[in-house]
Amino acid sequence: MYQTYLIIGSLFIGHVSMSQTPSLFNFTPTNLSGTMYGQAQVNGVFCSSNDWIAAFDSSGICAGASQIVVNSGIAYINLVIYGDDPTTSVDEGITSNEDFYLKLFNFSNGIYIDYQSPSNVVPFGGWVNVNGSPMPNYNNVGTIYDFTSVQNNVTLNISSSLCENDPPMLLNMGTPTGGIYSGNGVNSNYFDPSITGPGYQLITYSINGASVQDSILVHQPVSSDLITSGPFCDNENGINLISEVTGGVYSGSGIINNQFFPDQVGPGTFWINYDVTDSNSCLINEQTLVTVYNAPNIPQISELNGTLTSSIIGDRYVWLDTNLDSIPNSDSSSFIPSVIGTYYVKVYNQFCNEISDAFNFYVSDINNLKNDYSVKISDYTIHINDNKIDNVKLINMNGQIIIDEKINRIDISNFSKGIYLLHISKNTSHSNFKIKI
Repeated sequence: MYQTYLIIGSLFIGHVSMSQTPSLFNFTPTNLSGTMYGQAQVNGVFCSSNDWIAAFDSSGICAGASQIVVNSGIAYINLVIYGDDPTTSVDEGITSNEDFYLKLFNFSNGIYIDYQSPSNVVPFGGWVNVNGSPMPNYNNVGTIYDFTSVQNNVTLNISSSLCENDPPMLLNMGTPTGGIYSGNGVNSNYFDPSITGPGYQLITYSINGASVQDSILVHQPVSSDLITSGPFCDNENGINLISEVTGGVYSGSGIINNQFFPDQVGPGTFWINYDVTDSNSCLINEQTLVTVYNAPNIPQISELNGTLTSSIIGDRYVWLDTNLDSIPNSDSSSFIPSVIGTYYVKVYNQFCNEISDAFNFYVSDINNLKNDYSVKISDYTIHINDNKIDNVKLINMNGQIIIDEKINRIDISNFSKGIYLLHISKNTSHSNFKIKI
């Protein structure tokens, strides 16, 4: 708390603790002014250093305000009253021959009091511009201005907070009843939080010339955007919906127990509604438009001469092994396995994908699957009629590689009976043979 001191001429008067200017006492200083001296009382009792006094012109414009200065129990007035600047189009204060009016803000009761009383408002004449010096009619520090408060029992206790999206609230908290409420967002004694926006909003209650104030805290509902907002595919189901504020309830087409089932609604656009209450007890209703796209049809895998092919044309392909792990460099619609086993293909369009059923790839007889070479078996030996091949692999039914080298003759005399896959590589060419031993 800061303290300041009042000096009138060479006379030291006292000090005042600085407090916030009352909301009705805001004014615009000009280069025209005169000072009013005196003493301030309410019902015969000197004011406190927290009280304020102000002058108003006949249009209700505040022309100057100052805090009461208390010394030795006496409340002094040192009020600079500003004149209207004729060079502007704004009414800042008093003009020549215009009366002014005094109003006191009684801090302890939080009320404004007109002089001399709310029922008998007294005008003052004789304002002159003396460049801030004491005006001839108001230069006596001993003159007492006794404000009569006939409504010391005026109260306003709102004790409410609202959310910005709440409906207008009826203001009926002021006593005695029958007064007028005013302030930002107030219309016909209703307060509308959607007009004011968030923050503390000052409400004034006036009756019989006395006014009191209280505030309403308006909360802004927090954002609760849908995090799992898609896009979705029509082959998905049971998607857990998550928003920025948890604990609410989702509703809309395809919503069951706060999960979204695109496979039930099919392709299209759908509204997902979310109702939740935030930490300030504000009700949030978020509506999110989501899109469900067509997924590819379930692809079928066919085999021709050792080459697997997807039945569905897509934007992208990935072939998968028995463990559903992607196989490197398998991004076309066809794939040549090098190992006996189970395979899948995943087909993608712009937004979605679909996976095939399992396809079991195996060999059952000696059969040249790609006629780049002549292969035959004689004398327990596999013969390949090319001496310039790069690599030969012989793979059993379990996917184990038995032979992996550059060779064109393979001794199979000690091999177990069964089905094998013979894979031959030369330059960029690959050939596969089913071998039955």
